[in-house]
Amino acid sequence: MTHSGLTALDHHLLGILADGAAFGYQIIERLETRPHTLEVANLGSVTVYQALAALEKRGWVTVSKQQVGTSQLRAQYEITEAGRNALWLATEQALRDFPTSFSFRRGLAYAHVLSPGILASRLLVARDEMAERLAKISGADLADEPLVRQSLIANERSLLQTTLEWLGDLAESLEASVAGEFEI
Repeated sequence: MTHSGLTALDHHLLGILADGAAFGYQIIERLETRPHTLEVANLGSVTVYQALAALEKRGWVTVSKQQVGTSQLRAQYEITEAGRNALWLATEQALRDFPTSFSFRRGLAYAHVLSPGILASRLLVARDEMAERLAKISGADLADEPLVRQSLIANERSLLQTTLEWLGDLAESLEASVAGEFEI
């Protein structure tokens, strides 16, 4: 469950539908092929359709029957304004989690629903959290640690450094675009 009461699957479904209406099979295909949806890929079509039905009950998705081919009717799903609000909240809250978590990655995947100012502030906080973690593990004395643990910490350090640089660049770029919007 995310902080907003959405499951990871709900968050992905709303995020996918924010890009436009889609048939169930298209939604499942996107869940299975997008790299940021790996946490929910291969759940099965029954699970996805149950989640879509639950989102419809909450008023976050509408379903309409569309004619496909000569006689086949298919359900087409579309996000509602209430669904967009739920997606916005879930995305904003996901970006409060630690930057290497699935939740944070999900937030980044759907960050386009946030304003650049909010996104920039979330990224700056994430950058600071990562810098703190990096300082902690960089200062650790690993001489007495097993070689495997030393290797894991070295890998984490490398991941944190790379991600930290990327987050910093992205946040600064967003800050510059926000500042440009308010210049007279």
